[in-house]
Amino acid sequence: MDAISAPARYAVGRGIEFLQASLAYETYLETGDRSFAMRCLPSFITRFEEIENDLLRRGYVTGEGFYPDLLSAFGRTEHSSVCMELGSRYVFCQILRNLAHELGDPALAKRGEEAARSIAQKFDNLFWDAKEGFLIDAVNIAAGGRSSLHPLFSLLFLQSPWAFHWFGASQSAGDVYRFQIHDGCRSPVASI
Repeated sequence: MDAISAPARYAVGRGIEFLQASLAYETYLETGDRSFAMRCLPSFITRFEEIENDLLRRGYVTGEGFYPDLLSAFGRTEHSSVCMELGSRYVFCQILRNLAHELGDPALAKRGEEAARSIAQKFDNLFWDAKEGFLIDAVNIAAGGRSSLHPLFSLLFLQSPWAFHWFGASQSAGDVYRFQIHDGCRSPVASI
């Protein structure tokens, strides 16, 4: 079957493949339409292979990110690793792992799992601010600088149930969980 593709003007932007994968995987889980999942998988594999080597070798990818507008106002550059984006790619790798397992591709499932594990191993060291008890926006890998911003949207990837594996791998997850449950929007750290 042909892979599902959209006209160029509707192409999924870099970094938000997790959204496409989340929607497609949820559709598959709800409908059980295996042929739909099979048509989506080539697009996911292509996106995964664009970032796989960086994730396995370094545990992160670099770039300005995909949200919010005016990324440079956040001090991000092409040398930045962005918390929300890397967390979203963690979710993407978990979805790819699950989908590959469901569709009978254990080798691809293992690759997705290894990439997710690599992200999880680096995530806290890159983005956790122990003093503030929250995640920072980004790290400039080339310059070694850490953002002083702690935006709520850094938690966006946690909206997905496939992010829950991160809680088991993260030292900071307990603090993030307590923030979500108890502090919510009252936190002075949520500066943006």
